[in-house]
Amino acid sequence: MRCARLLVLAWPVWCAGALRPIDVGELESIVQAAGHADDETARYLAGSQLSERLTDEALTRLLRESPGPRTSGALQSLAAESAFLSAPEAEWPLQERPAIPEQRAIIDRAVEYATGYVRSLPDFLCTIETHRFDDAPRPGDKTAPWGRFHPRDTIVSELTFESARESYAVRTVNGHPPRDNKPIGGLTTWGEFGPQMAELLLGKSGAGFRWNHVETLDGKRVAVFDYSVDAAHSRYVVSWCCGKALVAYRGQVFINPDSGAVVRLTREAVGLPADSGMAAVRTAVDYRLVEIGGRPYMCPSRSIAAWYEVTHSEREQPMIGRSGLEDKWGLAAVTYLNEVLFREYRKFGAEVKMLTDGPAAEKGAEGAPLPAGSGDKPLR
Repeated sequence: MRCARLLVLAWPVWCAGALRPIDVGELESIVQAAGHADDETARYLAGSQLSERLTDEALTRLLRESPGPRTSGALQSLAAESAFLSAPEAEWPLQERPAIPEQRAIIDRAVEYATGYVRSLPDFLCTIETHRFDDAPRPGDKTAPWGRFHPRDTIVSELTFESARESYAVRTVNGHPPRDNKPIGGLTTWGEFGPQMAELLLGKSGAGFRWNHVETLDGKRVAVFDYSVDAAHSRYVVSWCCGKALVAYRGQVFINPDSGAVVRLTREAVGLPADSGMAAVRTAVDYRLVEIGGRPYMCPSRSIAAWYEVTHSEREQPMIGRSGLEDKWGLAAVTYLNEVLFREYRKFGAEVKMLTDGPAAEKGAEGAPLPAGSGDKPLR
């Protein structure tokens, strides 16, 4: 145990106020060397930021090796904020880049899939659990600093999807009914059930796609494309306290190369107005197979959203904020992070369950989005 503590305390010291970048390999070495030093490991990770995405499989493995609950919490925070990054190249399957015609064919299948996605979904209900965090300083907070992010609140809402339209009703905030019907302030997102996908792949987005790599998600290979949409073709509106703006955006789309099913979609705003007070806005949505009314559908399972707000700093010299964003005006960045979990899908009283690999998952459902990796035909 003493040896493990010495290893933890011997890790390099990074300048105060900034986050030290580490990759997934370094993170694994830190956790493996931690022994039983839960507090020290968690503190170190609280001052770190991943340069690569920590996949669900890697996170599960690290949680098994974690020295304790505080380190486990820090690992989950690191994983959530890394959701917008690419997985380590070492984890990419060995596969040659497909020829340009095949790349175009994959995009065409995704367009066909998106065309039928929303209209194929039944009317249903879904429980949404939103956990909101930030890393703003807490003056007078005497709690031990083993977590970078502080919990702000937990919001439980009910989504009604009817006639291809989303509506939301807040049920509880921190376990209590809301005091009034006023909108809840802070970072919020919408459009996970089709609009984000449709804005990118359908209509007049003018999106440009570029092959990136092949990745494995849930044991199945998916094609990953970078994309970008300029402001002239964008319908992405970012709002803040005192205004809103139509902005360009970019990100990655993860596509089942056989069916065209979109299994992951990330988005980052580009060209945010200087007076918005935001340095960056990013979202990522993961789609998984669920059963609604006895039939399988690809629906959101989790989304992550991050908003980097710039605030005035007392420093006179440019600095790197805790979010790692360069600050040329003596400003510091505060990160607001939302983790949204989509649960209890039900068709107005019908039972729902998550599907895994097996006969039901492979069969698919006529007229419904097909499971990623099922090998079935794309939607018509």
